[in-house]
Amino acid sequence: MSNKEQRKAPVLRFKGFTDDWEQRKLKDEYQKISNAFVGTASPFYVEHGHFYLESNNIKNGQINHDHEVFINDTFYNEQRNKHLHTNDLVMVQSGHVGDSAVITKRYNNIAAHALIMFQNPKYSETSRFLNYYFQSYNAKKKISVISIGNTISHILASDMNKFITSFPKSSEQQKIATIFQRIQDLISLQQRKINELMTLKETCLSELFPNKKEISPKLRFCKFSNTWKKRKFNSFVHRVSNNNNEKFPNVTYDDIDSKNNILNKKPEQLSTGKHGILFQKNDILYGKLRPYLNNIIKADFKGIAVGDFWVLRADGDPNFLLSLINTSQYKYVTSISAGSKMPRADWKLVSQYHFYIPNNDEQRQIGNTISKLSALILSERKNMLLFKQIKQFLLQNLFI
Repeated sequence: MSNKEQRKAPVLRFKGFTDDWEQRKLKDEYQKISNAFVGTASPFYVEHGHFYLESNNIKNGQINHDHEVFINDTFYNEQRNKHLHTNDLVMVQSGHVGDSAVITKRYNNIAAHALIMFQNPKYSETSRFLNYYFQSYNAKKKISVISIGNTISHILASDMNKFITSFPKSSEQQKIATIFQRIQDLISLQQRKINELMTLKETCLSELFPNKKEISPKLRFCKFSNTWKKRKFNSFVHRVSNNNNEKFPNVTYDDIDSKNNILNKKPEQLSTGKHGILFQKNDILYGKLRPYLNNIIKADFKGIAVGDFWVLRADGDPNFLLSLINTSQYKYVTSISAGSKMPRADWKLVSQYHFYIPNNDEQRQIGNTISKLSALILSERKNMLLFKQIKQFLLQNLFI
């Protein structure tokens, strides 16, 4: 047994709490811990106030209501021993073993198959406390030890009845559960903010550019009214092909954060010495292999593109070109790829494709708008990562 497991209190404590935590079996904290094996309820699925809770409804310590299934009074009444009430806890029994969630007041719930029910806790705080404890590394490790199955992990309610963990007084349980709930609320709020910004960006990409068969966008900045000109892609974008192996930073697919169209490391951390295409600052590196992977960046330094890249240089605004590449119309053209297992975008097709293009001033306005939205999304994602890191730190140090 390690020194950490022998401790009787966590590393971090709230002010005023000094008592040792006590080791107890989970069965001593609940009136009943049992498996929730029930038959299918598909004949009873109707819109109603009773919620059929399945394992895929549990995510990140919370009940995910994206795939809600409601049942009628008949089925609800027939399954009285599976009823779940406020402050009960449920745990995924098979597959993502150990994922858990606390029942809220929102629904009258029935537990479905592949769940373990922790019913009627001794203290109302206990389920919330345990819900976050089960997300900690130590708890996951202990649960994995008692799980069975080679291909798909599985755990029984009888194992969880005998499961031993350390408990503080209910008042400290409440403090711990509350701080985690506040962090989780921040994470959820942050995710909603990111989703809304991403929706706004997608809307701008759709509305600030003409769609197929349109000659001008639906949305224009107030000072622009000139007609957009129909031009072949290679008439306003040059494909650079200067092969080079000088000691400039090398960029490969592995170096790109495709979600944000940026590098996942600093330029000085990149390798050197490989053979590839020399690019300049403001060039666009477009990954032509499996274009749906979205390996795209706008360079802010001089370097070598190594691998299946097009290096694209804009006659006009580079941010506008990057935005155009992220539109549905451009993605449609590159989706008509050569090859099946290893598809590559076809330059002959893309280079000859016609796009409607505004003047340079409007290009800069559009490119700047999309660029600022992208930067804001990236900033909010960094905030999200910070909140998650704080949560992981507390999971490691607020529990034994």
